[in-house]
Amino acid sequence: MLRAAFFFVALAVCLGAPASAQTGPNAFTFVAFGDMPYRDADIAKVDRLIGAINRIKPAFTIHVGDIKSGSAPCTDADLKRSLDQINTLEQPVVYAIGDNEWTDCHREIAGKRFDPRERLAKLRELAFSRPGTSLGKSPMQVETRRRSCRSMRSSLRTSASVPSPHASSAWGEG
Repeated sequence: MLRAAFFFVALAVCLGAPASAQTGPNAFTFVAFGDMPYRDADIAKVDRLIGAINRIKPAFTIHVGDIKSGSAPCTDADLKRSLDQINTLEQPVVYAIGDNEWTDCHREIAGKRFDPRERLAKLRELAFSRPGTSLGKSPMQVETRRRSCRSMRSSLRTSASVPSPHASSAWGEG
């Protein structure tokens, strides 16, 4: 009960009164939330939260992970249901995988002893089937870790090919 009350107070504060609104041509708003839904009863609450977010029309939303509780089932269907719910947001959604979605899936209380690495791979398949694209009904292009690493490796190869008196021997120079 206390948790539900806190949820609605936090929602009212976050959606009702922005801390210090910025103005100007580059100003934008975004919403961040996570750690929900944890119980079946929370699904309708998250639907209401998504409706409220859609009404304020932020530039994008960030889901900080934990789309299920650590003791909730880790089946493909449960993960897909939560991701489908996130995808009802009208704006782009940047989703960060939480630990409950995969590391807790080996626990007996999560319904079945899943291999956490397999769950992470499945979650990546479900949530990031289009690399470089966010979730939501109006996805946006995003920088992915894979692209960032590829770009960084390319930059390192280019800079490593130019001898430097300060280069580390780890780069095969000096």
